[in-house]
Amino acid sequence: MKQVIASILVFVVIALGFLVLAKWPILKPGARVSQVALCKEHGLPPATCPFCNPSLVEKGGICEEHGVPEALCTKCNPLLIPAFQKSGDWCKEHGVPESQCFLCNPDLAKKWKKPEKALKQVSSSIVLEEIPRSLRRPNPGCAKERLRIRFASLDTAEEAGIVAVPVERKDVTETVSCNGQVSFDLNRMTKVSSRVGGILREIRKHPGDYVSAGETVAIVDCPDVARYRGEYLEARERLRYLSREGERQKALFKEEITSGRALQEALSREKEARIHLDSVRQQLLLLGLSAAQVKALEGKNSFSARVPVVSTSGGIVVERLASQGETVEIGRPLLSLAELSTMWVNLDVRESDLPRVAEGQRVSFQVDGMPGRTFFGVVTRISPQADRRTRTLKVRAEMENRDGLLRDGMYGKGIIRIREEGPVVLVPRESVQWEGCCNVVFEQLREDLYVPRKVTLRGEAGNYLIVERGIRPGARIATQGSFLLKTEILKGSIGAGCCDVEER
Repeated sequence: MKQVIASILVFVVIALGFLVLAKWPILKPGARVSQVALCKEHGLPPATCPFCNPSLVEKGGICEEHGVPEALCTKCNPLLIPAFQKSGDWCKEHGVPESQCFLCNPDLAKKWKKPEKALKQVSSSIVLEEIPRSLRRPNPGCAKERLRIRFASLDTAEEAGIVAVPVERKDVTETVSCNGQVSFDLNRMTKVSSRVGGILREIRKHPGDYVSAGETVAIVDCPDVARYRGEYLEARERLRYLSREGERQKALFKEEITSGRALQEALSREKEARIHLDSVRQQLLLLGLSAAQVKALEGKNSFSARVPVVSTSGGIVVERLASQGETVEIGRPLLSLAELSTMWVNLDVRESDLPRVAEGQRVSFQVDGMPGRTFFGVVTRISPQADRRTRTLKVRAEMENRDGLLRDGMYGKGIIRIREEGPVVLVPRESVQWEGCCNVVFEQLREDLYVPRKVTLRGEAGNYLIVERGIRPGARIATQGSFLLKTEILKGSIGAGCCDVEER
């Protein structure tokens, strides 16, 4: 038995050695090995050699994937490569036979069917509209990197206005950009209200006027003042009477004419009268009368029922809530004041950016109507609710407004500074184009030749985007005119005709 196994192993080794020495091509799984002589000129089996049998080229048709004759396609059958190289028909720059190089010979596209299948996407990744473009991942099935954009001539490329710049690598600050609207700081707003009910006889301040703390802003004619004045005068007279009675009881008690109980009752009634007088006086003060005005009520037989409305804090009048002659109730707001040294900016942050945003981060804000002017502040609050329609969340930033230029309702662009980063690959924002499934930049190989590169982005840095992978530092990419290049790689593009789109 051992001799039989040994004999089989020796036979297998000899057979393999024969295959190597005979320079047989590697066969596909399941193919049978037969002793067929190879074509000496091309190193291929004579029955399948397209060079020795031109009829195979016609019978095989065009390779739908690569746009060349199926029998001559080196990408589908790499065994053909040595034959092309041996005959000198080989493009070293692009790795295909010279007779099949679309980049070196643009007229070949007219000779053979264009490779439509190569331009189709193998799969389509789902991209939600609310995900910012800077965070969308490339579609792994996208084949647009296999395309080349060649201008008809250098003059055509120059006339197209394409500007290319080198890809940079440097330290940056990662940011999140979002729209925002200015509003008043509600913690610094005041409502000036009437403490009494009555007729608003006069209002002295208007929107835009400055109000100091303690300043009278309105006058209300209040009928309750007469009632409180009567109570006050009555309580004052009663206290005077009980005070005299208390002094009399003290004198009688000292002479042992009255009892101690009578003295204590007199003193108790005096104390109650004093408390009642203080209560009525406090009511008059709460109506808005000053202590001097309350004191003056004691000596006047006729008095005015007009009560001043006094502001308890300073600020700018931003809204007038009542008009002269109106009937106002107790607590009715008459004016709205705001202190403008600090303002709020409510930023609309996308859901996808929210994990990177935190309270305390620095914010810069530019108003649409003030180009070149920047305001600074910090994030103070992140809303717990998302807008169901826009899928954004409100992030509040407190901004300094010392010169008072920020006003309620202004719109602008905010930039939240996320973190400082070390050297990263940066590309200008205008160089990145979304072509339907991927972010791409266009690398300049020559002045008249560009290739799309899929890039993975992971953040923003001002006018730049941070590239995670897809383009190397130093490569030259198109900035101005990149949109024109994008239209060239899209079917039915508006820019078709100024250059040729070819497959590598």
